[in-house]
Amino acid sequence: MKIFRYMVKRNGYVFANGNRQETATYGVSNQSVEDAELNAQRNLEIIQDRINRNERFSPAEDYEATIREEFLEEIAPGNVITRNYYGAEILNTESLIFADIDNSDFKKRYVPGFIGRLFGKKAETQEEYQARLRNSVLNAVNPEWKEKAHIRVYQTHSGFRVLFSGLNLPANSKACAGILKQMNSDPLYICLCKKQGCCRARLTPKPTRIRQRIMRLKYPYAPEDLSVISEWVQTYQELSRKYAVCKLIQTYGKDPLPADMEVIAYHDQKCKVGLDLPLA
Repeated sequence: MKIFRYMVKRNGYVFANGNRQETATYGVSNQSVEDAELNAQRNLEIIQDRINRNERFSPAEDYEATIREEFLEEIAPGNVITRNYYGAEILNTESLIFADIDNSDFKKRYVPGFIGRLFGKKAETQEEYQARLRNSVLNAVNPEWKEKAHIRVYQTHSGFRVLFSGLNLPANSKACAGILKQMNSDPLYICLCKKQGCCRARLTPKPTRIRQRIMRLKYPYAPEDLSVISEWVQTYQELSRKYAVCKLIQTYGKDPLPADMEVIAYHDQKCKVGLDLPLA
């Protein structure tokens, strides 16, 4: 999993075509801030080496960018909570597989055209439309998965979330990608899972859905921004109490392992599963 406790931004210089140019690199570490500083310096040296070898546009095997998100806590081995760029808390997990499906990935609600109305066809009600979407997701769950795993299907604000426990598939494996594709997950999300070596699930509402002003968080935070960010997060947490992220609509398969159940319970508690609250 490419999620790190410590991250620093380091400004430095590189030389290209005889000119000195200022650049910024990011250093990461799970050990200390000092170790992250050394990593940032090493990354700067890698960039200079690539320039010297005229490999500016070639990927370096030992230098890859990582998601720049604030590390909040590790709730269990291989399960880390971060705060993303728009302020929501995110579960990054190596032990569970999450597939989020947006309603936009399905056909829109049926409304008959002129010819259809002439033949007496009626528009699909919102309830019928939601039932069709739900059945599409439930039918996409492979029967073989039900025999091997614990599966939970949730409804979200704009779609569905499917959780798999017990498959023991690395997030960067072809098998995991195959499951996500079969569940019609966003291709960008599938690429992110592969790159980061973990699946991700949002635990708290999107700010725009709870009437919270938008604030793009650029981590690591600049010292002069800390007080503003702290105030924003406090307001966000207060507004979030009135909303849930998802509600459970179906479970399949085996009982989850105790270690996975702890993470699932944390997910459900943070998402306010089971509470009669609007989804956001």
